[in-house]
Amino acid sequence: MDERAARGEAFIEQDREFHLLLMEPLGNELVTQLTAAFWDVHAIVAHTLDATPESVRETVEAHHAIVTAAAAGDVAAFTRAIAAHYAPIQRRLQEEPGRQEPAADA
Repeated sequence: MDERAARGEAFIEQDREFHLLLMEPLGNELVTQLTAAFWDVHAIVAHTLDATPESVRETVEAHHAIVTAAAAGDVAAFTRAIAAHYAPIQRRLQEEPGRQEPAADA
């Protein structure tokens, strides 16, 4: 991912594999299947999220933080790294023009 990001190339397949590898130690096939399904959907809609060079770097840095925390067994750092990893996606979804909030009575 580092090399592809440095060249400005997409790395969606490597990103998918990264997340599947994170799920592997859990030994929970359902969680692995749900993660794979998420990535199948993500691959379809990723182009609509307008990834920027900055957001790509954030993704790579977040992956490094996740691996570092997991290797150290630092649950708090792992939790922070996961939250930081998904923050750019949440921001882009919230900034999406035309995105409507659900009705209060829905």
